[in-house]
Amino acid sequence: KLRYKINLQQNEKNLKIIGNSNNLVQVFDNIIDNSFSIIGKNCKIKIKVFSKDNKIFILFEDNGPGFPKNTINKIFDRFYTDRSNEKDFGKHSGLGLSISKQIISAHNGKIFAENILNKTKKIVGARVNIVIKNKF
Repeated sequence: KLRYKINLQQNEKNLKIIGNSNNLVQVFDNIIDNSFSIIGKNCKIKIKVFSKDNKIFILFEDNGPGFPKNTINKIFDRFYTDRSNEKDFGKHSGLGLSISKQIISAHNGKIFAENILNKTKKIVGARVNIVIKNKF
Protein backbone atom coordinates (compact mmCIF):
# COMPACT_ATOMS: atom_id res chain seq x y z
CA LYS A 1 0.00 0.00 0.00
CA LEU A 2 1.28 3.46 -0.88
CA ARG A 3 2.02 5.73 2.04
CA TYR A 4 0.92 8.79 0.10
CA LYS A 5 -1.40 9.86 -2.68
CA ILE A 6 0.08 10.75 -6.07
CA ASN A 7 -1.89 12.56 -8.75
CA LEU A 8 -0.27 12.48 -12.22
CA GLN A 9 -1.24 15.16 -14.71
CA GLN A 10 0.14 14.54 -18.18
CA ASN A 11 -1.38 16.43 -21.10
CA GLU A 12 0.73 14.76 -23.78
CA LYS A 13 1.40 11.12 -24.49
CA ASN A 14 4.66 9.62 -25.65
CA LEU A 15 6.98 12.19 -24.10
CA LYS A 16 10.43 10.62 -24.05
CA ILE A 17 13.70 11.50 -22.41
CA ILE A 18 16.90 9.96 -23.71
CA GLY A 19 18.88 8.90 -20.68
CA ASN A 20 19.47 6.43 -17.92
CA SER A 21 16.05 5.33 -16.69
CA ASN A 22 17.44 3.93 -13.41
CA ASN A 23 19.07 7.24 -12.55
CA LEU A 24 15.95 9.22 -13.44
CA VAL A 25 13.82 6.90 -11.29
CA GLN A 26 16.31 7.48 -8.46
CA VAL A 27 15.71 11.24 -8.78
CA PHE A 28 11.93 10.86 -8.85
CA ASP A 29 11.97 8.46 -5.87
CA ASN A 30 14.15 10.85 -3.89
CA ILE A 31 11.85 13.81 -4.47
CA ILE A 32 8.75 11.79 -3.55
CA ASP A 33 10.42 10.26 -0.47
CA ASN A 34 11.55 13.70 0.69
CA SER A 35 7.98 14.98 0.52
CA PHE A 36 6.67 12.01 2.47
CA SER A 37 9.42 12.26 5.11
CA ILE A 38 8.50 15.89 5.78
CA ILE A 39 4.70 15.64 5.58
CA GLY A 40 3.88 12.13 6.76
CA LYS A 41 0.65 10.22 6.27
CA ASN A 42 -1.33 13.18 4.90
CA CYS A 43 1.16 13.66 2.06
CA LYS A 44 -0.36 14.47 -1.31
CA ILE A 45 1.88 14.76 -4.34
CA LYS A 46 0.91 16.11 -7.73
CA ILE A 47 3.24 15.37 -10.65
CA LYS A 48 2.76 17.51 -13.74
CA VAL A 49 4.44 16.48 -16.98
CA PHE A 50 4.36 18.58 -20.15
CA SER A 51 6.52 19.88 -22.96
CA LYS A 52 7.13 23.41 -24.14
CA ASP A 53 9.77 24.95 -26.42
CA ASN A 54 11.53 21.59 -26.99
CA LYS A 55 11.82 21.00 -23.25
CA ILE A 56 10.15 18.47 -21.00
CA PHE A 57 8.94 19.78 -17.65
CA ILE A 58 8.37 17.49 -14.67
CA LEU A 59 6.96 19.29 -11.63
CA PHE A 60 6.58 17.61 -8.24
CA GLU A 61 4.20 19.52 -5.98
CA ASP A 62 3.30 18.61 -2.42
CA ASN A 63 1.06 19.92 0.34
CA GLY A 64 3.80 20.37 2.92
CA PRO A 65 5.26 23.36 4.75
CA GLY A 66 7.47 24.36 1.83
CA PHE A 67 11.11 25.37 2.01
CA PRO A 68 12.42 27.92 4.52
CA LYS A 69 13.33 31.01 2.50
CA ASN A 70 16.91 31.03 3.76
CA THR A 71 17.53 27.41 2.68
CA ILE A 72 15.80 27.11 -0.69
CA ASN A 73 19.04 27.78 -2.57
CA LYS A 74 21.03 25.38 -0.35
CA ILE A 75 18.92 22.24 -0.59
CA PHE A 76 20.85 20.93 -3.61
CA ASP A 77 24.21 21.43 -1.86
CA ARG A 78 26.09 18.30 -0.89
CA PHE A 79 25.47 17.22 2.73
CA TYR A 80 22.91 19.98 3.33
CA THR A 81 20.09 19.01 5.66
CA ASP A 82 17.95 21.04 8.03
CA ARG A 83 16.49 18.10 9.95
CA SER A 84 18.87 18.11 12.94
CA ASN A 85 16.07 18.40 15.51
CA GLU A 86 14.09 15.42 14.27
CA LYS A 87 14.09 11.89 15.62
CA ASP A 88 15.18 10.66 12.18
CA PHE A 89 18.40 12.70 12.27
CA GLY A 90 21.12 10.64 10.63
CA LYS A 91 18.77 9.00 8.14
CA HIS A 92 18.91 12.07 5.92
CA SER A 93 22.49 12.57 4.79
CA GLY A 94 21.91 15.63 2.65
CA LEU A 95 23.07 13.77 -0.45
CA GLY A 96 19.78 12.91 -2.17
CA LEU A 97 19.05 16.24 -3.82
CA SER A 98 22.73 16.84 -4.54
CA ILE A 99 22.92 13.53 -6.39
CA SER A 100 19.60 14.33 -8.08
CA LYS A 101 21.05 17.60 -9.35
CA GLN A 102 24.08 15.76 -10.77
CA ILE A 103 21.85 13.21 -12.51
CA ILE A 104 19.61 15.87 -14.03
CA SER A 105 22.65 17.90 -15.14
CA ALA A 106 24.05 14.76 -16.82
CA HIS A 107 20.76 14.57 -18.73
CA ASN A 108 21.25 18.13 -20.00
CA GLY A 109 18.65 19.46 -17.61
CA LYS A 110 18.07 21.69 -14.61
CA ILE A 111 16.43 21.10 -11.25
CA PHE A 112 15.28 23.80 -8.87
CA ALA A 113 12.86 24.28 -5.99
CA GLU A 114 10.28 26.85 -5.05
CA ASN A 115 7.43 27.32 -2.64
CA ILE A 116 3.81 27.18 -3.74
CA LEU A 117 1.98 30.30 -2.57
CA ASN A 118 -1.73 30.95 -2.29
CA LYS A 119 -3.38 34.26 -3.19
CA THR A 120 -2.37 35.80 0.16
CA LYS A 121 1.28 34.75 -0.38
CA LYS A 122 1.10 32.05 2.31
CA ILE A 123 3.17 28.93 1.63
CA VAL A 124 0.84 26.01 0.89
CA GLY A 125 3.36 23.50 -0.44
CA ALA A 126 6.67 22.86 -2.15
CA ARG A 127 7.51 22.37 -5.81
CA VAL A 128 10.58 20.74 -7.31
CA ASN A 129 10.96 21.52 -11.01
CA ILE A 130 12.90 19.46 -13.51
CA VAL A 131 13.45 20.79 -17.02
CA ILE A 132 15.19 18.61 -19.61
CA LYS A 133 15.85 19.47 -23.26
CA ASN A 134 13.83 17.22 -25.54
CA LYS A 135 16.13 15.67 -28.14
CA PHE A 136 13.39 14.29 -30.41
